[in-house]
Amino acid sequence: MSISPLRSPIKYPGGKRKLFAEINQRLPPGSFKYAEPFFGGGSIGLQLAGEGRLTRLVAGEACGPVRAFWEALHSGSLPDGIHEWIMRMSTDRGPEDFALWRNRLNRLVKSDQLEKHADLRVKLGTLFYALNQTCMNGLVRFNSSGEFNAPIGKKQDGSYYQFQPDFEHLDRVRAALVGARFEIHPSWRAVTELVMRSDGEPSQWAIYMDPPYTGGFVDYTAEGWSSDDDIELYEAARGLGAVRGRVVISQPDTEWARDCCSSILKGWQVDKIQVGRPINSDGQGRGPVGELLIWNKPVEKTWVPVTGTINFSCGQDKPVERVMVPAEPSPIILNITATSDDNCGLA
Repeated sequence: MSISPLRSPIKYPGGKRKLFAEINQRLPPGSFKYAEPFFGGGSIGLQLAGEGRLTRLVAGEACGPVRAFWEALHSGSLPDGIHEWIMRMSTDRGPEDFALWRNRLNRLVKSDQLEKHADLRVKLGTLFYALNQTCMNGLVRFNSSGEFNAPIGKKQDGSYYQFQPDFEHLDRVRAALVGARFEIHPSWRAVTELVMRSDGEPSQWAIYMDPPYTGGFVDYTAEGWSSDDDIELYEAARGLGAVRGRVVISQPDTEWARDCCSSILKGWQVDKIQVGRPINSDGQGRGPVGELLIWNKPVEKTWVPVTGTINFSCGQDKPVERVMVPAEPSPIILNITATSDDNCGLA
């Protein structure tokens, strides 16, 4: 019996589930250590973990409620908390009840006791999960005060979404996270620093970066995302790619992204793909848009047979029947073993 790909249990704007095939073909084959500094909905990491390909999964997530959800799910605390909240949430819940749960989440976010008490983080993760399943388009949005401010979601018939978690699916996700030795950190910088400090062969790591897109929606946290953050990210990616293995970055197809790539990530591959935009205030703006996958593609060596002549220092011209050289302009290295009755060297 075939098992369907493991999907994220939360809705997330900008999630990359539909791009898994494109991203996967740019990752190493087989199993590897994997880092995702901007985990969000975790679509890519979860599918890789579900396939049993990850020997380690290190995630980063700056959004506190999202991080609390993953921590609670991984620890096995979330399902119990969900059962508790389901019992308290009415089946005919409307905007007033939604606002009540949202206010409770925002109070927890601002609590100075949050880091000290695991049970408070479980409640925060559970509240986020419930709101995520019932808000407009699964939008994860915070205002300048750090408050979750997405509105309640409506179906086309005018009814409101109901909170109906799939516990079997949550158990599958948790098992995959445990199997991949999952850990999550509060910032993307913490993840890149951990990878840079790690031991082992460089080829053991694969890093996928899907940061907020400058010029687009960046309100996943109160801090947002700026062009300065882009530059810091590109420089970090350059360092990771030089010593730690494969790095793939998702970016919008903009002049700014291409300029950053050409100036900071010289020699990296830039591939343009088309992706759907599911969330847009203008319904006509939800069609395919251009996006870039930027990655440190391994150098491909293509060889073709040629015929040439090599001049030896002993004054003899020795014809060479087949010499392999790169098909495209690049430095040519010939490894030649010459035998001669005379003890002469190669010029």
